[in-house]
Amino acid sequence: MPIVFALIATAIYALATYWLKFPLLADDFIFLVKAHSPDFQLQDFAGLLTQRPLSSLLNFLALKHHFFEQTWLLYFYFFLHSLGLMRIVIWLRGSHKSFILLCFYPCFFEVLFMRLNLPYCLGTLLLSYALTSSNSIKRIVLMWLAFCSLETYVLPAFILPLLPTILSQRRSNTLRYTLEWLLALSAYLLTRNALLIPGSPILAWRFSDMLLTQYISLLFTLHFYKIYWIETGLFWAAIGILLIQANRRTRLAFFILPVAASLHTIMMDYYAPRAIHGAGIILLALLAHALSVSKKPLVPIALLCTAFSLQLGIIFHTRFMNDKILQNLDTQWATTMRSCQEPCILPIHNLHHDFLRDWIMPPYAWTPFLQWVQLHNGIQKHIEFR
Repeated sequence: MPIVFALIATAIYALATYWLKFPLLADDFIFLVKAHSPDFQLQDFAGLLTQRPLSSLLNFLALKHHFFEQTWLLYFYFFLHSLGLMRIVIWLRGSHKSFILLCFYPCFFEVLFMRLNLPYCLGTLLLSYALTSSNSIKRIVLMWLAFCSLETYVLPAFILPLLPTILSQRRSNTLRYTLEWLLALSAYLLTRNALLIPGSPILAWRFSDMLLTQYISLLFTLHFYKIYWIETGLFWAAIGILLIQANRRTRLAFFILPVAASLHTIMMDYYAPRAIHGAGIILLALLAHALSVSKKPLVPIALLCTAFSLQLGIIFHTRFMNDKILQNLDTQWATTMRSCQEPCILPIHNLHHDFLRDWIMPPYAWTPFLQWVQLHNGIQKHIEFR
């Protein structure tokens, strides 16, 4: 059943976005330029290789074998993520048709709709298999691999096996789960240490309670580089109706457990929505539980469907418009590069000012973007960008 739900969700996603060419974004340009070098190797991922070795390996293979830019890759990873999510919620509550809706939770945009972040989806699938495995060694290995895809899965891996006990007082072997989780975490930290760049700390984190507050605000809202309050209001209304019908344990768990799964952000050295991807999995698992026990789920399902559809519409429209702007920039700069006389020095300024709100062209991506324009247009000149 999980694979059927995941296939249906992926088919809907493909049909809804067949008109959309997902643009390249920010760091994509950095690694596409590196991949054009004959000396391109896995070590070029540097700090990312230390923090997320599995994701870095998968991105390296996609870049090395020239399918990083292919649209099918987004659908493939969407399927893997949907399969993992469906396995988790069905393990928790059994099959329910409404669960397909959870595959379209729009706040996963930074993982599902950005090429360099796509391998992070694999962590959801790995955790789902860790949950359902009866073999301790397999569970430890699967959790370790999930952590190696993105650190956001570390705390959810501890919380997920305890959900049946927390929500319905079903007995579970908490001590065994804790020991397995500690072994997987130890293996992850040893892996980071083995891949460490000389002179860098194993965990490049800093304490920031303000950052945690920002992340929590994102966790309970619908957002895309800003909070969209109409869509969030519909989301809150659906949650409110479900929690009114739920028992006290579920209500407390809904607000406590996703926050607990976000606690690692207190010590993080960067701010990005993908950091709470794992906490979002916990949120959706609890939402699935509330949907499955609700006696009148139609209204909250309708509200969730409306909220998610509106939010995804905003995201896809933004990406569509930004792709057109990106193509225009590509054409304009390629023309400029072809017409300039060597030695060619081109000043860079305000490449990001026409784009709609999105993480597509921050200043650090300007030079890599122009280098990529030169490379993929086959412009054989020595050009300096300043």
